Amino acid sequence: MSTESDSDPKISNTLFEFLHDLDGIRSAERIACPLIEAMAKKSAEEYEKLINEIRAETDKDSEAVRLYIPVERNREFRRALRRNNLTNSAVYQTPRALLVAMVSCFDAYLARMLRCIYYLRPERIETSDRTLTFSQLVSLESINAAREHVISKEIETFLRKSHVEHFDMLEKLLDMKLRKGLDSWPQFVEVTQRRNLYVHADGIVSEQYIKVCQENSVDLGDNKIGDRLFLDDTYFRNAFECLYEIGVKLAHVVWRKLSPDQREEADKSFNQICFELNQIKRFRLAHKLLHFATESLINHSSALNRRMLIINRAIAAKFGNIETDPSPLTLEDWSDCGLPFQLAIAVLNEDFKLACNIMRKLGTEHDIVDRSAYGNWPLFLEFREDEGFLETYHELFGTEFDVTNSTGTQEQISDQPYESKTSNDAESEDMVDDS
Repeated sequence: MSTESDSDPKISNTLFEFLHDLDGIRSAERIACPLIEAMAKKSAEEYEKLINEIRAETDKDSEAVRLYIPVERNREFRRALRRNNLTNSAVYQTPRALLVAMVSCFDAYLARMLRCIYYLRPERIETSDRTLTFSQLVSLESINAAREHVISKEIETFLRKSHVEHFDMLEKLLDMKLRKGLDSWPQFVEVTQRRNLYVHADGIVSEQYIKVCQENSVDLGDNKIGDRLFLDDTYFRNAFECLYEIGVKLAHVVWRKLSPDQREEADKSFNQICFELNQIKRFRLAHKLLHFATESLINHSSALNRRMLIINRAIAAKFGNIETDPSPLTLEDWSDCGLPFQLAIAVLNEDFKLACNIMRKLGTEHDIVDRSAYGNWPLFLEFREDEGFLETYHELFGTEFDVTNSTGTQEQISDQPYESKTSNDAESEDMVDDS
């Protein structure tokens, strides 16, 4: 048998794929749900208008309203009723389906993470009690193929467990506490249990849901057995942030434990994730991650990378109005920092006059703070509107500052709670009527 190694899966790539897919589902919800709500509202208005045009009588005994539909308007009535029913159902079903998709995305991520762990710690497979039959051994062409077969079977067994059991198994496999200090754990349990209700019980609260939630300190509010659970955009956004947060934290805890020699790469990856969250104004989520990075991930690859994390945390706290974290800059001694950090501190402290002086010192060709940085970096979100900044930018670059020409980035879908809109472009009839 050959012992040649295939290319090993990487935690960095696994995390990137998960966040990319999770963001895609969130974007789908942000696009689809407002449109469907607009269609439902329009369908309801058209149906109500039609009802008002049709003769209705109230039964004196039962007080039930009976419609008397003229034959010539029967098809019109049936179509309006169908559109109204279908769009109402879509309003209910779409966010449920997308929540299920998000949890499924997380499950696929756990499977890929487990594969990374086995490749980084092959001795975990060597101690496995899983056996291969002689016919299986004959059919496998190499040691690598045999290892892959065992890993696949281990992952299949893993995925058949509950989400709580997933973390039990990971903690045992890695010999570390993954849930210690993880405040979002009860929320994670509730989201995954709710997913089970949507898949198996039409969203009806079960005894199992109550039991698992209570065992994991979930605040159930007024929910009780037999209730049907609905979700709105606020719930969906919070669920998205919970899965995102736990996914990032899990990857970086495992990454740093199993590959301590890659700490530099891990720090840069963490910074990049949070920089991009700040850039699209997901400040609350960025702050949760950055607080973890600067308080719980103690050993960083360099003072430079730690300082970058703290600056990003301060940006998230400032623009996200995180009142519980008023002064993250005090975590570090900045007395020996270079001009880019001096500029960041001046801007965060709103000392814009000092910031403009530092801009002049940095000049136009600095390798870190260049022309595009002033348009791209979330650090300069408010500073870009200051008259002193505009004058200094013109002085340095010989042109007026224009954020649309300086960022080089596309507009992101807003992550603020959506408002339902009625629009003439919501072609409800074409999308739900196949008659």
